[in-house]
This record gives sequence, structure tokens and C-alpha cells, in this order.
Amino acid sequence: MEDSFRDTYRQYLKDESRTVGYADSISFPKTEEEVSEDLKTHCGKGIPVTVQGARTGLTGGCVPFGGHILNTSGLDRFLGMEMAEDGSFLIRVQPAVPLSRLRSLLAEKSLPTEGWSEESLAVYEQFRMAPEQFFPPDPTESSAFLGGIASEAYATTFSKCDMAGLVQYAGTTADDDIAYVGGICFDTANDFAITAAPGGTLSLGGGGVVLADRALSSGSWRLHDLDLPVTLVADQTWQLSTESTQRIRLLGNLQGDAARTLTVTGNGCLSIYSTNDFAGNVELAGGVMKVFSKERPFGSGAEGGEIIIDQSKGASLEMWGAVIDKPIRITSSATANSGAFCARPIYGDCAITAPIYQSGGDRFAIYHDPGTMLTISGGGTFAGPVAFYPENTTLRKLVIEGDPIIQSKLGDRNKAFNFHGKTELHLK
Repeated sequence: MEDSFRDTYRQYLKDESRTVGYADSISFPKTEEEVSEDLKTHCGKGIPVTVQGARTGLTGGCVPFGGHILNTSGLDRFLGMEMAEDGSFLIRVQPAVPLSRLRSLLAEKSLPTEGWSEESLAVYEQFRMAPEQFFPPDPTESSAFLGGIASEAYATTFSKCDMAGLVQYAGTTADDDIAYVGGICFDTANDFAITAAPGGTLSLGGGGVVLADRALSSGSWRLHDLDLPVTLVADQTWQLSTESTQRIRLLGNLQGDAARTLTVTGNGCLSIYSTNDFAGNVELAGGVMKVFSKERPFGSGAEGGEIIIDQSKGASLEMWGAVIDKPIRITSSATANSGAFCARPIYGDCAITAPIYQSGGDRFAIYHDPGTMLTISGGGTFAGPVAFYPENTTLRKLVIEGDPIIQSKLGDRNKAFNFHGKTELHLK
């Protein structure tokens, strides 16, 4: 059976890089609905999916190594036309229209208009009377699909990664459709965003999110945005880049039940800007998690779960004018002059309203920026002294109220807090 598949679909197991792979099955969807069903079927079973275009690439990105091939060659329709504010014409097409075909049709001023709206047909008549038009990008391969050209020019797709259930994802969903994918890999040196139509939700399975390493020029940041609600339907590992200047920004609501665990690793940054209904554990085993949300604090939308911080792996949690109301557990000691928490003043005051527990190590530190007010009201239990950094003479303000903070191993109460800078302390 394996030899028969390979013989029949040999051309779909390679690209122009001459890399040859293998697969178990292949499909040729012709509609967006068929693509969605294909992804749900295979990713729901944990089967990796490789999405193919014209296979003109030189990097092996569309070469499968197991699992299912989703070949987009059947998605080759022209969908409509509109006019931009500057008077240029914009054509909407499915991803598998070859560049050579587009050039030929533009030269002939004859496009397939079946199924076009009246608005598109009206613009098309203006196009036919206008001077000759052309499509500027030239990837030196006229058989390339327009979808692949767009992804190279504007970073509008993801790259394949060897991880069970990980697939490329096109980025938009229908109003009530849930796009279920095994996982996502951001593999681009450009800024990138996934958005959805109103009501669209991205559901992630066991593949997680991978932020691939990309060397950037000094001082550069790259932002990879999930600008839609994200639901975790399986335990997830979000592997941040080893480059600290690469950042994933979660702009939509993070959701998932108490049985789910989100683990964050690497050296990059995960920023959370929106509401949060995730009821499971968040385990920080590397990188920086930045929380900006005050509208509905981290964790308040759902009961259950903790934020677990392993300081020994460089993990930290930064609050930028945020409120944290999910219990926090520290599993190791902080290194010198570093902290499990950073309170930043740019977007307003910060607060921790849930308990803080130190279940490992003997040192807990907060990097408390000058000019910041931090309120701790949920109480907690610490094995050692709570240290505040940095060593700066500019005044900062700390308010401790509500439930008590307990240092069970400290005999000398004067060592409960170590301030390494000018701090205004309020005990209520």
C-alpha cells in the first residue's frame, strides 16, 4: 500500500529543493469548507498535515515527512475585484492561481467572472476600459502560486514544522466556524498577525505554538499576533524563540478548562493583552510572560489553576499596569538581582490579588520599577525573604493588605523584606 501511494503521488513528495519525503494520504480540496473539514479530520486524530502549493520552493517547506498532504492546487478560482482608493485594481483569488495564468489574463483583459457580485462586475468593466495592468512581484518562477508569493512577501502563512499535529493555517475563519489545528509554527523574520471574522475562534490541539529562531538586527523586535480568541483543547507547550527579541502577542481571550496545562519555554516573550478565561495551570519554564490586561484580570474569568514559575530556568512574569488574580506558585529560588515578577509603571499601577506560594527554593524577588505602585492583597507563604530590586533612589510604592504574608522559615521578622532601593511601604 505504501509503495502504491508513493508511485501514484511521487510528484507530491518533493519540491524544487530535490528533497524527497513520504506520506500516508493526500487530498485536493476545492472549497474553503473542504479545507476546514480536512484539517478537522486529520488534526483531530493527531495526524500531521503538510499544506502544499505549487512545490516551487527551494527549502523543502512543502515536503511531507509522514501524515497527510493537503494540496491546494484545486483552489484556483478568481473570486472578485475591487478598486483601491488610489485607483488601482485589486483582484481576490484563491491561493492556487499560477502567476503565469494571472499575467496572461491581465494582458488579455479577460478574467473568469463566474459567481462574482454586481459590485465586482462593475469594477471589472472599469478594469477592461483602463490602460493595461500588471502584477509587480516576480519570484523568477512563473508557475508559482499566488498564495505562495503572498506568503513570501507579506508573511501570511506559517511554515511546516516536524511536530505531531502541527499544520499551516491560513488565518481567517467563518463567522461561527472553529478552526481546529494541531498547532502553529511562526517561522518568519517579519511581523505577522492571525485574525478572524467576527465570531471566529482558533482552537489549538496538541501541537502547541512554536516561535522559530530568526536572527534579527540589533534593537529589532518581531511581533507575531494571535488577534482572535484562542481555545486550548489539549495540553499545550508554547516554545518561544531563543531570541529574546521575538514576541508572541495574544490579543484575544485565552480559553480552556481546568484539565488543560499551558507550558511556556524558551527565551522569547509572550504578551497577554486581553481578557482571560483559562482555568488550567500556566507553567512558566522559560521566557517572559507580560500581562497588560486590567479589564478582566488574568484568571478571573474562570476558576482553577495556578501560574507556576520556575525561576531557575529564567522564567519571569511582568505586569504592565496589570492585575493578576490567579494563584502564583514559585518552585525555585531567584538568582541575584533578578525577580520572578517585574512591576512596570508605563500603563498604570499593578496588583496581585491572589495568593503567592513559594514551594521551592529559599529566595523570592520582585523587580519593582521606580515610580510603580504595587499592591499585594492575596497573601502568601514564602520560605525566605522577599527582595525588592533594583537599587535605585527613585521612590516606588508597595501596598500590602488583605490576607497575611507568612515566612514560615524565618525566625527574625526583620528579615522578612529586603529593600534594595527607596520604597514607600504601606501595611494595611
